[in-house]
Amino acid sequence: MNILVTGVPRSGTTFLGRSIALSSEVNYLWEPFNKNYRRRIPDVYPYIGNKSSKEKKEKYRQIVSETLEFKKLKPNIRFLPDNNIIEVFLKKLGVNRTFFRYNWAKVKNIFLNKEVTLFKDPFGIFLSEFLMKEFDFKVIVAIRHPAAVINSRKKLDFHFSFDFWRQQNDLYDEQFREIETKMKKYGRNNNVQVDSSLTENKNIVIDSAFHWLTCYNYIVQLKNKHPDNLLLVKHEDLCLDPIKEFESIYNHVNLEYNNKISSEIKEVTSGDKTEQNSKDLAKLEKRNAKELIFKWKEKTSKRELNHIEKITGEISKCYYKRSDFWEI
Repeated sequence: MNILVTGVPRSGTTFLGRSIALSSEVNYLWEPFNKNYRRRIPDVYPYIGNKSSKEKKEKYRQIVSETLEFKKLKPNIRFLPDNNIIEVFLKKLGVNRTFFRYNWAKVKNIFLNKEVTLFKDPFGIFLSEFLMKEFDFKVIVAIRHPAAVINSRKKLDFHFSFDFWRQQNDLYDEQFREIETKMKKYGRNNNVQVDSSLTENKNIVIDSAFHWLTCYNYIVQLKNKHPDNLLLVKHEDLCLDPIKEFESIYNHVNLEYNNKISSEIKEVTSGDKTEQNSKDLAKLEKRNAKELIFKWKEKTSKRELNHIEKITGEISKCYYKRSDFWEI
């Protein structure tokens, strides 16, 4: 069995993926479709849909097959910012953490006979249906309140170019063209901001809201088509009652959920801090999960929240109905 854990960046995919990978049955592979970290990935947010060419489908069929066989997992050389002794030593050798993440997964696959391969990758979100149909994947999607996602991106100065989506004709025509017409009302087609009362992060707020909408609009459509193979999990539910929620997730993918796993999840979610200590975003850290749910309210203005609600409302209001999710 194969599992894809995905969702928009900063939606809790690392927390979700790492927690499922606590199972001894699972071999965890980190972001195999992220062009920034892996060579041979042709597109940013690769997409396979009805309008995709036979050549493109075959190209990604080969990439996925090689990935499942742990072949050609060659990373791009990018160094994460934690400059500890080990990191400095690895840099001098010309290798990086991604090299070790890929190769450690490869070693475990060869010697430990793992029954389940788990891809954790927000950049693979638009491959979800392709992976389900062609490779019998179970897809688990993390969804997080858009204001929480955007608040996290503001702290990281996280920008995204929609040209990456325009460059894929199939993705643009099937998923983004209609949404882009709404973006133009916000002046985001030519970097003009119509509402000057937003914060200095105004472009991140608007762009991230439309990024969130596009991704989860695709996922909602997919959930209606493949209800048994796609599980949509709210990050807030995982934070509020992680033991119960992860037991349900483990049951969904037919993995054993035991006391050891339960204890480890409880340990990770019961910290005394809500901010991430390390700059390594791929690391699962101990944090106060319940306080994390509404942490975004501290750095979000009413004006920003109104824009976020207006842009994402058709999807976000289905999952975040309570009034306290739309009040500062």
